[in-house]
Amino acid sequence: MPIKKQIIVETSQAETAPSVLALLTTSSDKVKRYLHERKLERYRQRIAESGLALTRHRDQHSDLERQLLEEEAKDQIEPPHA
Repeated sequence: MPIKKQIIVETSQAETAPSVLALLTTSSDKVKRYLHERKLERYRQRIAESGLALTRHRDQHSDLERQLLEEEAKDQIEPPHA
């Protein structure tokens, strides 16, 4: 993808991105650095989101295990029917 199109795509996804005109008039090294930093930030955000998902899954798993143990314990407490 040509650098100008890539800049437009990247900046449209950024929340506080500089204007396209500012990027087009900036040196290529600065633009590459900016794009690289945005990519790193997206990776960090996705890692944080996946960590939260793991925590939610772990909590849900623990809850299900607890519920299973409680139900199994009920079998041991109730007297058998004669």
